[in-house]
Amino acid sequence: MNKIKILIICMVVFIATENVYAAEWITSDDLIKSDFHIMTAEERNGVKEETDDSMEASYMLKNNIRWYYHNGDLSIPSNFSNKHTLVVKGNLTINGDYDDYSAGDGQLIVLGNVIVDNFINHDFAYVKGEMQAKGLVYADYNDHNFEVMKGITARGIIVSDKATQFEVNNAEFYINEDTSNENYDWDANIRKAYSLFEPDLYEITEIETDNVLNAYPDYDSVAASIVQGLPLFRDKPVSGLSEKLQWIEQGKVEKFAAGNVKHEDPLVARFLTRMESLPTDVMLQLLQHPDDQTREYMAQRWPARQMHLLTAPFIKDQAVAKGLIKNSDISPEVNEKLMSTPVESVQLEQARQDNLSPEIIALLSQSPFPIVRKTLVSQYDYAWLAPASVVDELINSDDDELRERIAGADLTTRQAVALSNDQSLKVREAVAHALAELKVTRLSANMSIPDIERIADQMYLDNKDHKNIVMALFIALPEARQLSLAKEDIQYLREGARYLTSTEVINYLLTHHDNPAVWNELAHDKLLPLEYKKKLWQRTLQLMMSKRQEDQEQAYDIQLELIDNGMVDEAMLNDAIDLLPDLPAEYRYRMRNQLFDKNDLPSEIITRLDKQYRFNSDWALSVTDMTNSNRRQCDRGLRRWNDDDSVILVELDKLTDKPDDEFWLALLQSRHEQLRKTALINAHTPASAFTALVTPQDRQGAIANPQLPAEVKTAWLKEDPSLLLFADHPDPQQLRELVKTGSTRQIRSEARNKLEELK
Repeated sequence: MNKIKILIICMVVFIATENVYAAEWITSDDLIKSDFHIMTAEERNGVKEETDDSMEASYMLKNNIRWYYHNGDLSIPSNFSNKHTLVVKGNLTINGDYDDYSAGDGQLIVLGNVIVDNFINHDFAYVKGEMQAKGLVYADYNDHNFEVMKGITARGIIVSDKATQFEVNNAEFYINEDTSNENYDWDANIRKAYSLFEPDLYEITEIETDNVLNAYPDYDSVAASIVQGLPLFRDKPVSGLSEKLQWIEQGKVEKFAAGNVKHEDPLVARFLTRMESLPTDVMLQLLQHPDDQTREYMAQRWPARQMHLLTAPFIKDQAVAKGLIKNSDISPEVNEKLMSTPVESVQLEQARQDNLSPEIIALLSQSPFPIVRKTLVSQYDYAWLAPASVVDELINSDDDELRERIAGADLTTRQAVALSNDQSLKVREAVAHALAELKVTRLSANMSIPDIERIADQMYLDNKDHKNIVMALFIALPEARQLSLAKEDIQYLREGARYLTSTEVINYLLTHHDNPAVWNELAHDKLLPLEYKKKLWQRTLQLMMSKRQEDQEQAYDIQLELIDNGMVDEAMLNDAIDLLPDLPAEYRYRMRNQLFDKNDLPSEIITRLDKQYRFNSDWALSVTDMTNSNRRQCDRGLRRWNDDDSVILVELDKLTDKPDDEFWLALLQSRHEQLRKTALINAHTPASAFTALVTPQDRQGAIANPQLPAEVKTAWLKEDPSLLLFADHPDPQQLRELVKTGSTRQIRSEARNKLEELK
């Protein structure tokens, strides 16, 4: 065999033991150059004949698939990673593992026997003879088959959702959900696998503790361990594991010897961490278990009511700390202790979390470890909350992606100017988008609107040849520059039209561009004043008179956008209802749904739609979600939508003769979510009824109700500022504050999005 270049494709460093393991792999890239040639037509026909017992080989050997061919036996001195289509006309001996998954889609035909350590298969594999594996044979789901015509001898075999053709010659366990063998004992094979496999192969967080005999190693975990050169099997089998796992399944924690939980096998201990309502002494023992993952899992699930038990020795443990930073119930006191003694690996893990509070971001911004500060700023929206000093530290980084993220910070004028001149085009594009957003939302605490326009205008002058930058900058530019660009090329508005507010530009477009494509762009403008929406609407009515189908369809599209984006007046809504019968089916359905989805429709419009659609089940649901629908409309909608729910119908029947106030109050107090939601939204619900609402869900539903007393709304927002996200006309300044102080990333992001749509 020719000399083969050995490729080191991975090296795993175990910090805890300070040992380094390297797995040596030969790749198919190397072999096809030294030991294979492109298969000839004659060789292809010969292989087809020899594989006529295969379910898939004839398809795989079609002429349009290039195969590489080796004539004779082949011995590979190390692990083998295959991403090509290979035929071995002879025996294949691999002095290591086979993997056709990690590097790409590898296909394999062996016309003799295969000898291997572990065989990890995801794509097509056919073996004419027998396969002998010292360890594991794992065939996982793919559109291709796994076939070994003279059977498999291995320590263990797993088949997961894959078409196969083989017999088990000898194996300590064989796991296959799709086997048709009447004598197959699933439970016995699962128990045996538990006793043999390394615990790390089981994805504990996805295992159901009430069904422990339904778990086996995940393919990705096995493939990753193979590539990293990690052992799949324990040094020796562990007896009694399956019995203890069944105790967990049965909830019989008391079966474990008192004080002995911290000495249990890691697999048992990890399963225990997944149980609900564990005794406190068991949880504390799991925090003292020698297995790092056990301690991390337990800390991650540690209940809020027991946080006071986490003393400093526990919190200083790195595994416990890593779990706690993923625990959504972590108390401020525990978090303060966690941050008081900085540990680089812990803070680094925390900086990668996707829902950090502003307080944690502030603390991590002051981390003594540069890698933590860098990681924090590169994640999600955290750059926006990072102090100017951290931005100054990282703004000259060699990492283009990091500087691109920094463009999303609350930049000072000096920082914005520096990034606007960045050598990277992507960074400058990011700055352009950021400037446009800051002008629309007025979020910046460091730059005024004139500052933003001045920097944007200079960026335009410096980047005239980069159309993407100019388009991204459009809204950030001074109005005079916007107008000149609109006159130069209408395409510059492609991004900016969504937030166009310049009356000069809008008037120019309507005056000089009698073009439906331009009108469509304006119809997408979330901030377009109502007077211009009316003008656009009238133009679409004229366009509908055209005999050209293309013109008519453009008119329908513009009308749909106008109704969907922001406020429209009653005349436009009446026009839309009048148009419905004559619209083509697709547009009629879309226009109808647009109207159904507007929960702030005026009562007169609701009455018109109710007459037309009162027997429509979609309308029945929609009318109950509308602020201005009356009692009769809501009652009829609730009955029609719930016509098969006798409990709700009986509840509504009891209210038939009640006065209006009692009707709405009864809905508000109902145990049925839809009845409660109807009353929370509806403007006919008495104002006095809202004072008793205490749950976040109820307050979210009621916060936009025009009947909600102002003092109640103020009190609610003081308790939970995130309720602003559900208000109809939130105060812009309060929203800007929420972008900075929202307790989760989702709240901050939604507040930002809502700001963009406020006039």
